Amino acid sequence: MGWVEVPGAEALDEDEVVGADLGGRKVAVARTRGQLFAFDNECTHQYALLSDDLVEDGAIECPLRQGRFECATGRPLCPR
Repeated sequence: MGWVEVPGAEALDEDEVVGADLGGRKVAVARTRGQLFAFDNECTHQYALLSDDLVEDGAIECPLRQGRFECATGRPLCPR
């Protein structure tokens, strides 16, 4: 598929996130710690869009159960 531009990603401020649909795949792009990270927009435990919540300290939080995931690696940071 190659590189795909995500509308709005270039304008993200620090600790902001935007969601996009790229050919049927829902992705989120977050700017944190001075870098952009792209990942699946759906939380792993239940259908919730990660782009509907906030980024803080390099992690994104699920809006339903407050599970947190490291943006750089996807590693879960709490057992929810």
